[in-house]
Amino acid sequence: METNQTSLNDLVSSSALSGMPGVFGHDPARMGTRLSESDLMFLYKAAHAGAAEVALGELAQSHATRPEVQQFAEQMVREHRKNNEALQRLARDKGVELELAPDTEDGQLLDRLRHLDAAEFDDEYLQHAGVYAHSVVERLFNQEASNGTDADLRRFAEQTLPVIRHHLDMAQQLTHPSA
Repeated sequence: METNQTSLNDLVSSSALSGMPGVFGHDPARMGTRLSESDLMFLYKAAHAGAAEVALGELAQSHATRPEVQQFAEQMVREHRKNNEALQRLARDKGVELELAPDTEDGQLLDRLRHLDAAEFDDEYLQHAGVYAHSVVERLFNQEASNGTDADLRRFAEQTLPVIRHHLDMAQQLTHPSA
């Protein structure tokens, strides 16, 4: 494969990102400035979280028993796909190739949810893919919006935060309908 991309080790001096699945490398010719390690970690984590939301939402569309959970899942798939596409374009503009796939932890969650009976699925999906995952992602995007060193990534995080917060609110309402 002919490419002018170098390994991520060449991008950052720290070994924290070396060999990290999900971020394949960067194209220095397209990168005006190098991204910080924290910005690269944001890209990596956001890509995996978004891919996990799509995969979990697709699973919920076929496994959820409550219509409102199926509708929530459909919305998660639609909106996270759109966000994933925007994130991937932004990363490419920065010379970073992303792998849009759930990470190991989310893959294990997918496997666990696949094997739940119908009575347990809705609550587990909402609690883990809805409330917990969106809480984690909200902190990730808030951190990038507040402290990111790349202006485009900061702006992306700022613009995406209201959607993430809305998803979290929806999941909380579905988890605790009387609250």
